[in-house]
This record gives sequence, C-alpha cells and structure tokens, in this order.
Amino acid sequence: MGTRTVRFASATVVALCVTTVGSLSIPAASAGSPAAQKKGARAAAEVSIRGVAMYPVRADDLAGGLAPMAASATGPCGVRTDMPHASNTTVNQIHTRAESYCYIVQPTFNNVSATTYRSRWWGWESQGSKSKAGAKPTVRVTVAINCTRGDWYRYRTNSRGYMNAVGQTYTAASYEQNDSAIRCR
Repeated sequence: MGTRTVRFASATVVALCVTTVGSLSIPAASAGSPAAQKKGARAAAEVSIRGVAMYPVRADDLAGGLAPMAASATGPCGVRTDMPHASNTTVNQIHTRAESYCYIVQPTFNNVSATTYRSRWWGWESQGSKSKAGAKPTVRVTVAINCTRGDWYRYRTNSRGYMNAVGQTYTAASYEQNDSAIRCR
C-alpha cells in the first residue's frame, strides 16, 4: 500500500498502489464489490485525482525481456476520465467516457468501472455506472445517463481501473466533474 508522485506534463499526478484509492485505503478485492458500490454518494468523495491517474508501473517491473509497447501521449499506463457532457448524438442524455490503458506492456487483465453522479443540494446522487474488462491495452466505457431536457446540473464521473501485467496487480482511480452546471439537451 502506498502513494507515488509522478511529474506528468505540467501537473502532478499521484499514482495509486494496490490497496490505496485516493486518500482512503480499502482492500483491493473489495473495491468493486457490491458492498463498496452501495456506498452511493460517499463513494464519490473517495477518488481525489482529477482527469488522469497513472498506474505505478516501474522500469524494474519490466525486467525479464518484455518488449515495451508504444507510449501514449498521456503517459504509459493509467486511468483517464473525460468531462461529463450533454450528448451530441442522443437527446436527453449525459455521456462520460472512461478508459484504463497500458501501452508499455500487454495486460493479462484490464478493467475499468465508471459511475456518474449528479449534484444535488444534499451531495452527489448516483445516476448510473458501467464496467468493462479484457486482456487488451485499452478498455473503454461510456456511461450514458438519462436527463430531462432543459435541466441544469453539475455532473461528476469517478473511474477505477484494475490491471494485471507482468505478474503484478495495479489500481488507479480518477474523476472529472463540471465546475458549473450544464444543460441537458
């Protein structure tokens, strides 16, 4: 368990080790469990890294002659959460894309789970979630939630990724949210 700070572009991103999510430590096996998912609005506060969180894959993890894959513009391995936005293709929906990726090694398992919340006067209200897994470098999901045309709310999407590669399990979590209310189309 631990935290590792990595300089990336002009921002500081904190890479999360196996059993740490944001500033709250939870068992890695229970992070995606139904009990953990039932926390609802409380779960929104657990993720504290905005935009992109890197998996802590180190050079010494790659020992053993594994050929690295091509690097990504946003970093070699991590979880990325895009900004929630009114859909341009489907009326009455808010969309957010999340992905778990690793471009330096071939993951044996790669999973991303994302949950979108709507801001209410009492806190964040869970609106919908989506998960996807596979043994490939990039796994993407789009969380599509229904909204009422003309309504204005702030939205937040929390994303968690779990990846197995080179005999190690890595986890990372990030979020993105609207700082101002957006209108449902």
